[in-house]
Amino acid sequence: MPAENANYLTELHKLLNQHFDLAEIRTLCFQLNVDYESLAGEEKPSQIRELLLGLARNDRLPELITKVQQERPNVAWPYVSQDFQLPASLAADNPTSPRVAYNYYGDMVQGDKVGGDKISVGDISGSRGIAIGHGARATVTNYQSGTDAEAIAAVFAKLYQAVSESQASAAQKAVAQQALEKLDHEAKKGESADEADIQQWFQVLVTMLPDIGEVAIDTFLNPIKGLSTVFRKIAAKAREQQQDS
Repeated sequence: MPAENANYLTELHKLLNQHFDLAEIRTLCFQLNVDYESLAGEEKPSQIRELLLGLARNDRLPELITKVQQERPNVAWPYVSQDFQLPASLAADNPTSPRVAYNYYGDMVQGDKVGGDKISVGDISGSRGIAIGHGARATVTNYQSGTDAEAIAAVFAKLYQAVSESQASAAQKAVAQQALEKLDHEAKKGESADEADIQQWFQVLVTMLPDIGEVAIDTFLNPIKGLSTVFRKIAAKAREQQQDS
């Protein structure tokens, strides 16, 4: 298994290096709330390596996969296995090299230092970060109370894959992709998600790609840690409409 996980990171590194230039890697860091300047190395390959290791150590690779699928939907991005673990030689932070810093709405968490006016250990609405001291970890989140970033990211990663593998036309897939991105955005709001927006974009998804709509209905009908109950409500309504028609 360690060898398989190492091979996975090697393949992911290769794809990122091939399909993203340095400016786009910087943009990815910004979108993932990772401080680009804290990545070790001056060349793109070494910075990609540090980005992957930093995300892997904090169980955030599914978020990266979701994001790169959105940016490069035509690339066959490998999915993160549920039992993924970093090889022991890579799992520990190297205390002699800069650590990844996470900046969230003016707050910074880096190394053993915490700055800003919203940082705390635990669940905080409005901030999401990971405080890393050598051998220690603490997590805060900017997802609204009751959400779980990793669970939601994993759900949407599967749906993005389903859209990518659909046999529908390129135009239909493009619209469905946009609808899924909107749903993904609402999912990150937790229970404060806008029901009207979810209903609208869910209907677009089901209309554009009926087969993907089936997958989405089945997915959202299941209890998903951290996902707003609005999604289950709308999925249930869509199922009822299908049964009535």
